[in-house]
Amino acid sequence: MTDISIKDEPDLGYIFFPATHDNALGHPRFDVVMQAQPTERHFDPLSVALVVKSRTGSNNLSIHHPWSNECKHKVMAGRIIVRDRRRKEVEAFTFGADLQIISDKIQTVSVFTSPAPILHLISPQSVATDFADEVEGFLARHKAHLGREYEAHLAGIDPMLLYIACLDAVQEKFTQLPHAYTGERHHLQQWIPKEIKRLDLAGKRPFLVKTVDDLFAAPQ
Repeated sequence: MTDISIKDEPDLGYIFFPATHDNALGHPRFDVVMQAQPTERHFDPLSVALVVKSRTGSNNLSIHHPWSNECKHKVMAGRIIVRDRRRKEVEAFTFGADLQIISDKIQTVSVFTSPAPILHLISPQSVATDFADEVEGFLARHKAHLGREYEAHLAGIDPMLLYIACLDAVQEKFTQLPHAYTGERHHLQQWIPKEIKRLDLAGKRPFLVKTVDDLFAAPQ
């Protein structure tokens, strides 16, 4: 788990930490800072909504200030939604992450870290949002097929393996439908093979890459 303290946090509502390589679409860490007193800045977080692993599968979690509940969680693959005091939202997508919550009288900090990129869904037209939409389509299909068993399967999947499998799945869609993706989606089509090549060169792709179907078919 990340070794941090509240004093280490920048005086911001949220921050996506920079990636350590070129061609990055996501971030290794994402922090949200909720203050006891409104900052009256352009974004002033009030709550964080997400889904975390539980003994029975998953639970919806809403983080607020002050926080006195459990402070460490395993985050399920899916969206993280940050809402501010003016009803604005910032959204991120994770393939699975660790969450550490640190709280005192002044502020509550939620720290998300993951071996797989955390995507900042900065706009509906961004490459990150396009990729997240594709991944959510894969997840929705398996949720419909597995029903109540879906959460248990998803909870057992390594975030990086899910990320790699989804890259390959989207690339396969592009191969089968080369003319179906135009406009902004064309940027995603260009980014995917570059990211696959980067992971290959870095030795981060398994020799035999499991498909998304393989990951959900594995016993949990």
